[in-house]
Amino acid sequence: MANGLSGKGNRPGLSRISGVRSELARIYRLAKTGRLDTSEATKLAYILKEIRCCLEVESLQRIEENMHVAVTDAVERAISRRQIETGEGMRLQ
Repeated sequence: MANGLSGKGNRPGLSRISGVRSELARIYRLAKTGRLDTSEATKLAYILKEIRCCLEVESLQRIEENMHVAVTDAVERAISRRQIETGEGMRLQ
């Protein structure tokens, strides 16, 4: 391509923060050496920033889901332990 961006080769996976960071660094180097117009680099950097934000939100959502499951499990275990220790909720025949 005329702008210094190649459609082929080893492209970093943009589904990970490290891939977005690598791509951002590559765009920076292309702009710094004059192989990519700085206005084009700015536009691409903005898009990468938005991708990064989406990845961060997805990561936080996974963390929140995992925490919810862990807390729910811990509460259920604590309730079961308490019922066993006190005999609550159990019928003796």
